[in-house]
Amino acid sequence: MKKQLLLLATILYCTLQHLFAQTYYPFKTDSATWTVVEYGAGTFPYPPQTGTWHFGLSGDTVFNSLTYSKIYANLGSLGSINPEGNFNRQTANYYGAFREDATKKVWFRKPSLSTDILYYDFALNLGDTFCFNYQPCGVLCHPVSLIDSILINGNYRKRIHFDYNGQSEIWIQGIGSAFDNWIGDWCFTGNISWTLNCYKEKNIPIYGSCNYPTGLIESEAQDPVLVFSPNPVNNSFTIQTSVLDDYNITICNLTGHQIRNIKFVGNSYKGSVYDLKAGVYILTIVGKTNSISKTIKVIKQDE
Repeated sequence: MKKQLLLLATILYCTLQHLFAQTYYPFKTDSATWTVVEYGAGTFPYPPQTGTWHFGLSGDTVFNSLTYSKIYANLGSLGSINPEGNFNRQTANYYGAFREDATKKVWFRKPSLSTDILYYDFALNLGDTFCFNYQPCGVLCHPVSLIDSILINGNYRKRIHFDYNGQSEIWIQGIGSAFDNWIGDWCFTGNISWTLNCYKEKNIPIYGSCNYPTGLIESEAQDPVLVFSPNPVNNSFTIQTSVLDDYNITICNLTGHQIRNIKFVGNSYKGSVYDLKAGVYILTIVGKTNSISKTIKVIKQDE
């Protein structure tokens, strides 16, 4: 227990300027739209497109004296392109409503239900468990595997990562899931995947490529990727990113002492930790102008 507390304290220490200094970004209650692109079987990240969904906010409603923002959707269908190129309130159907409370929880109410579903909880910390209500799959509970931040419009927003059974989920503060967003109650079928293609506020692109596919097979821009390998590491390691940038790397031990400060330009770096003692270290990498800001637990092993 003491080791776990020490590890959590060190992570907080090493990422203080990126996590605690953040402004909290709540969900918009109007003028926000989300476009989710669904992909069928294929070679990720370039599988055939199979459907596009547009979601948007319009008006309020009240349940049990609580105010909710109403969500409308232009629903796509498998194997075809959504006839609407963007969210169109005139042709959209009522999809549900959501509210965000003072504890940073986001609740969603479907038209067919008389109770709320907890969709997001942005007060979660590393190691906390969240139970996803994947109807009709039932309730699936998974721990937070990583907390980092992403640079959006010059400001860092908190991201919460979940990894389970070879799958992953990422939440972005004030935006929602980086994958299925408001489709989050669907079951994973094994040959279907989703990505949040575009998030807009007042019709201004905020997140995603916002270049909607126009054919059945098109490439889709992905969220910036960072890979550290191998982990555990003996002597040398490699960092690869999907974007070119000026990067700053810091490595802390579990007492919070900074061991290394490394700078590199490009999208790959090869380093050595042969002189470090075996144990657990916290590596933080931040891009100067691009959207990568990540903290990784690194395990150093003796040969």
